[in-house]
Amino acid sequence: MKTLKKNKLTRPKSLTNQTADALREGIINGTYDLGQNLSETKIAEDLGVSRTPVRESFALLEHEGLVVSRPQSGTAVFKLDETELEEFCDFRCLLEVRAMELCFNDGTGKLAKAWEKIAAKMQIAFDKNQTERYLALDIEFHNVLFEMSNNRYLINTYRTLSTKIIALRNRLGQSGRHLDKGLGEHLELAKLANKEITPIAVELMRAHTLHRDGSYWKTISAGV
Repeated sequence: MKTLKKNKLTRPKSLTNQTADALREGIINGTYDLGQNLSETKIAEDLGVSRTPVRESFALLEHEGLVVSRPQSGTAVFKLDETELEEFCDFRCLLEVRAMELCFNDGTGKLAKAWEKIAAKMQIAFDKNQTERYLALDIEFHNVLFEMSNNRYLINTYRTLSTKIIALRNRLGQSGRHLDKGLGEHLELAKLANKEITPIAVELMRAHTLHRDGSYWKTISAGV
């Protein structure tokens, strides 16, 4: 019995996905402010599309937590109040600590090597005042943690949260205090990434991610 030969097909992204990509990038890079109302008509005019793909892209971005639909008020960019921020940070902390436990205890030391390289690049970017480069490496530092955890559920859950985390992180780019403290924590985590999880490493990750402990989230809470 003959089997069909599989051909690789490439399809252009739909207008909805292209619109969602443009809006996602705008939310991440700060083009749209947290809590800002989003006009279907204006976005459609700006992007040269009809209102239908804009409306459909809102649904995609709402699933990612980047926009919220409010009855009688339309759609707006997400904005976290004090309680939501604390809950978000708690959940992120749980994910990062568990991913770290899996990576530290896998017996390979791969995470330590990866983190050491990334942290060294972060130091260089910081010293050269390359904020955009530094923030990109910050993203890479946390992404590699989940990729090396080899737990598909942790990976997929973090991917769902990651755009919101990046959007918040990028809004801290002008905070020298955050960058300085964050760099120190990344460098220390890289040093602690051996083949066995330690209470010190766990506490440092908690301090790095939790709302009430981390300077990252204290800065965010002051602006939301």
